[in-house]
Amino acid sequence: GILDRLLTSARSVVRVRRTGAIEGDSTEAVIARMEVALKAGDLKGVLTEDQGLKGAAKTAAEPWLTRIAARLSPSSGCSELQRLRALHLR
Repeated sequence: GILDRLLTSARSVVRVRRTGAIEGDSTEAVIARMEVALKAGDLKGVLTEDQGLKGAAKTAAEPWLTRIAARLSPSSGCSELQRLRALHLR
């Protein structure tokens, strides 16, 4: 009946995933650990955990991971300081 259709529809929209420091090498586990590292401000930890991503998950995360790697680059810190200094001098 209508209740079955509503439940089926809800199941197709809602996805439950585990979070936290999950052990294992599944995509879900790797992403959960990356999320923990990100929430802790540990960008190096995010990049360490991303080594466990494979296939489509790795491809999808690549632009985001590239930006994280750039933030950790010493030259990006200098560029940001120069940009802020230029704004201050105006």
